[in-house]
Amino acid sequence: AGGWPSARGFLLCCTRMGAACAACAACSEKPEQGVKEAPVTPCTKSSPSHTPHPAPEAEIFDSSKGGHVVRHRASLQVKDGGFAVANFYSTNTGKVEDFYELSKKRIGEGGFGSVQKGHKRMDRYFAVKSISKKLVDDMQKLHEEIEIMRLLDHPNIVRFQESFEDRRCLYIVLELCEGGELFDRIVQAGHLTEGHAASVVRDMLLAINYLHLNHIMHRDLKPENFLLSTVEEVGKSPLKMIDFGLASRFTPGVPARTKAGTPNYIAPEVLSGRYDEKVDIWSLGVLMYLLLSGTHPFTGKTVDQVLKKVTLGSFTTDGKAWRGVSSEAKAMVKACLLKTPMVRPTAAQALKNRWLEMFASGEDSGPITTLEVGGLMQFGRMNKLKKAVITVIATQLAEDRIEALKHMFLGMDSNGDGTLSIPEIKKGMEQAGVECPPDLIISFQEADTDGSGVVDYTEFLAATMGKKTYNQEDIVWSAFKKFDADDSGAIDKSELVKVLGNDDVQEAMHLKDGDRLDLVFQTVDANGDGVIDFEEFMSMMRGYTSGEGEGEGTEGKGGGLGKAKKGAKGGTKVKKAPK
Repeated sequence: AGGWPSARGFLLCCTRMGAACAACAACSEKPEQGVKEAPVTPCTKSSPSHTPHPAPEAEIFDSSKGGHVVRHRASLQVKDGGFAVANFYSTNTGKVEDFYELSKKRIGEGGFGSVQKGHKRMDRYFAVKSISKKLVDDMQKLHEEIEIMRLLDHPNIVRFQESFEDRRCLYIVLELCEGGELFDRIVQAGHLTEGHAASVVRDMLLAINYLHLNHIMHRDLKPENFLLSTVEEVGKSPLKMIDFGLASRFTPGVPARTKAGTPNYIAPEVLSGRYDEKVDIWSLGVLMYLLLSGTHPFTGKTVDQVLKKVTLGSFTTDGKAWRGVSSEAKAMVKACLLKTPMVRPTAAQALKNRWLEMFASGEDSGPITTLEVGGLMQFGRMNKLKKAVITVIATQLAEDRIEALKHMFLGMDSNGDGTLSIPEIKKGMEQAGVECPPDLIISFQEADTDGSGVVDYTEFLAATMGKKTYNQEDIVWSAFKKFDADDSGAIDKSELVKVLGNDDVQEAMHLKDGDRLDLVFQTVDANGDGVIDFEEFMSMMRGYTSGEGEGEGTEGKGGGLGKAKKGAKGGTKVKKAPK
């Protein structure tokens, strides 16, 4: 912004206040500089009042999405015959090296482990975070972090892929963010316009709002926990929130008490031991202050001095560093840093702030006119197995392959909660001059594969990506390997059941009914040899099969999956990986 100091001066400020760390493309946990003696540090043990707990029964609430009733993702119960995206994010035993080629060069280093690039054959690169188990006091808390990440499905939150655990380490495989840390990139550029700062803050708020609506608070928002997805310039590259080591599920109205966070970004009420999700808004205010001025609001030579200033909540937006920054930007910073949580805005309220609206570029309003409504209708008529495969593909696509659909999704998400309701989809189509099909509600319900009452991000991608994407052999091969757990080149019934999820999901999809599971196999296993090879798998994806299915059509024609295309022969036939 207008008052930015030199890049060198900003870097010194960030380093002194604990904002700078080694450039990495994934969440590498790293102790803050000068924070060792801080009374408030990242906790590895939960207090009795915040022991990790199983998700409660599904709670119905009104998210103001046109009166549509939806359910919190953190407590979601999958609808009958449906499946949740989280069940394709597997937890595996064994060595991660058996599945990924890890680069020797480390792209991140932390107090508990390191981060390396991992490459899958015929697939893109991922970030593999290695955590030494002997350095972790509470493994249950670490597993809770993974469970929270499995629930999250938002364009501005790093996507969890899978995890591995062996005797020494736990490995977390994540979406790779090639752009590196947000503040490292700002330092490289040497400046940041107020418009780009507004874009960054809006991305942060979209992620925060999504978390809070799903009853999850991050509790450790700071510069190194935001990465750029691509190498594009700051303000244009998608921003991704990372590191959920201190994230916690909460119940509205029940205060949290665990003192956890990073001193420079912690809210004063955390120090008093009674707080709610608005602590994330305070941290956002500190980040905004740093983005706009290049200086920190609460400074001191020691951690104790910093915490005393945080407790007082006193800061200024005057002086040379703020010269040229708009009054609207200053007003939003002050609102987020209000000491009294009750008057501090919620994430949803902050998204409507005048400053953000001033710089709204409309870039997120994607070309809705290109939405293949017919593809949405076809997805609703697909066999459940095919829907599941396309959903797996959607979770593995690189950012550049889904950019247009992502902008379309964000453009229709008018209230910024990270999901789409029927009214939002209708409004988006009407504004773009696209005719709404008469059976849109039915198609909507079919696209809502987990039964949450809204279309989530990955559900939208899966339902709208189009045949050209999910019929490419290399992409389908990657999904096939997700099901082919033993790497034999064919999928048997036990592998299908395993990948589709745990007992709850199997029951929801009626897969405990042997007849139904047999029917799924019979429709795809054209030669009847008891396994699904890649050719049969690919035939299903391309819609070559027809005939009797499980009561659903495929590719828009009734009857579901059935006989294979002409020429299929008996006997075991395994197709090699596409070249």
